[in-house]
Amino acid sequence: MLKYILKEDIKRNLIQFVLMICLFTMVFSLFNYLIFTKILLSDNQTRYAQNVPKDYISIAYNQEYSPFYSQPNGERNVKTMYEKLVNAKEFEYYEIYYQSLYILNYEGSDIFRKMYEDGNPYKEDIVMEMNGTKYPPAATIKAAQLSYNCFSDFNLKLLEGQKFKEEDYFHSINETVPIILGYEYKKQYKLGQELQGVYIAEPFNFEVIGFLEQDSYIQIGNDIQYLDRYIIMPCINCEKPINTQDKIFQVRHYGLKTSGILKPIEGVSNNKAKTIINKMAKESGLKKYSSWSTNDIAGIDQREVGSSLISSFIVFYGILVFISSALIIIIFNKKILRNIGTYWAYLVSGANILTIKRSIQFEILIVLAVSNILSVIIQLLIFKPSLLYSVINIVVSLIIWFVTANMIGSDFLNKLFLKNAWEE
Repeated sequence: MLKYILKEDIKRNLIQFVLMICLFTMVFSLFNYLIFTKILLSDNQTRYAQNVPKDYISIAYNQEYSPFYSQPNGERNVKTMYEKLVNAKEFEYYEIYYQSLYILNYEGSDIFRKMYEDGNPYKEDIVMEMNGTKYPPAATIKAAQLSYNCFSDFNLKLLEGQKFKEEDYFHSINETVPIILGYEYKKQYKLGQELQGVYIAEPFNFEVIGFLEQDSYIQIGNDIQYLDRYIIMPCINCEKPINTQDKIFQVRHYGLKTSGILKPIEGVSNNKAKTIINKMAKESGLKKYSSWSTNDIAGIDQREVGSSLISSFIVFYGILVFISSALIIIIFNKKILRNIGTYWAYLVSGANILTIKRSIQFEILIVLAVSNILSVIIQLLIFKPSLLYSVINIVVSLIIWFVTANMIGSDFLNKLFLKNAWEE
């Protein structure tokens, strides 16, 4: 009798039965997608951790340098700090900064001007006067200043020409400074060509000694800076200043040189490295440096987006489970009310309340079972197979079934039959 009642109930309400299966298949598949997304994000974060160098720390001196301008030997403070940084045993120090150059009589493309990629390039050339000398109009051009170790550690390769030599980093007044140009400069300049420009309010002569390979870049954490449109200048070291103006230049220049990137050696934590930096600053007569882990900043978007996405899915999944459970209760309650006459006929034919109750509970169980099977098939076709998917969905299904089965129990059916009999 149970099998007959169950079969007839499903046939009479076939569309409703199929729609409920579709609803729960969607709910369980959504949960599968949630787990799949979590695994994918974990894999990406693992890959990120494996491929990106760890523990880069950016440092910057955000205080005023002007007090050192008037002090006798004021440049020694920042030079001392620089010497401590490059000689430190606790970390590798990289001088990496992006100070624009002013190139005189520039006739090249606007793509090399500062802010071009932001849609607002510095198109207006600047006329400067230094030491009583008025210079020709100068364009603000993108440039990167790199220390000697950057070329090997960041795998920068040349398409043509030669890299900087160690002696290129030691500069005397009026000496020509060698420069390497990004790949896109190849059509505009030639090896050996000389340029005149201004760096931190000081005139310089530059000579092109090489061109970088296409798509050369510096990567710190997740921050990638492509160099195809950059002039690469060595982070020069200076002799003792010859006058006040030269001292001011050196204070500003070494201020940039000491605002770089460091990579702690194994066993040195970020916090320890930051403590060492501030100790060095104090010993050099400087105030506290700002410092931050570039990898922490680089990974924050990925972690925040991943956590936010998963949290949203969990909330959405919970809401869907609640709504679906409520719909089952509502649908089956209405079904019982709609089929009271049919159930009376079953009772007259020898069935009892318990048999009718079980047929309804079995129908709910079939809906949940078929939905689980379909979601597993979808999972195998689209997502990574995982036993965890099915186990959790089965547990959720049993909870839904237990709740609905108890709410649509024999006591509820008894009351309906009594109510219907009284109304008749």
